[in-house]
Amino acid sequence: MIIGLLISCSRNEMVKEYFDTHGMNYPVDVIGISLLGIDYAGIESEEMTEPGARDFVEDGIMFIKMDLQKQNPGIFMHGAAGIKADKTVFYRTETGDVGLMVRVTGYGQGEPSKEIESRIEWVDLKERFWKYENYAYYIRNELYMWEFGGWLFE
Repeated sequence: MIIGLLISCSRNEMVKEYFDTHGMNYPVDVIGISLLGIDYAGIESEEMTEPGARDFVEDGIMFIKMDLQKQNPGIFMHGAAGIKADKTVFYRTETGDVGLMVRVTGYGQGEPSKEIESRIEWVDLKERFWKYENYAYYIRNELYMWEFGGWLFE
């Protein structure tokens, strides 16, 4: 039990050190989520000038930041010790639904979980330090409340 706890702490230390040296907040960094530099998928950038569009996106961005900051990285991203979110995408589906996506990168050390093992990128193979990227999408429900919709890649 104690050995497992020590191993877990040392794994988190490498990720924490990586975040610190790259100017990121540990264990969850949401600084990269913003209205500036937003990408569009299925939406024309001119649509942001329509009444309510900017408020819709700003409200969603605030919700996403708060939602991610309360997440446990290890549960949210299959064993990650820290997560970084950036690259906001305002999207429209083929059915006409609109929402927001953010790129989420999970960082961990040791053996990655089976769910993500095939899609990880090794940052440092010797130290068994890895990262994994996915896109979290957020939607507004029937009560017009923002909520986590799921992952782009399952």
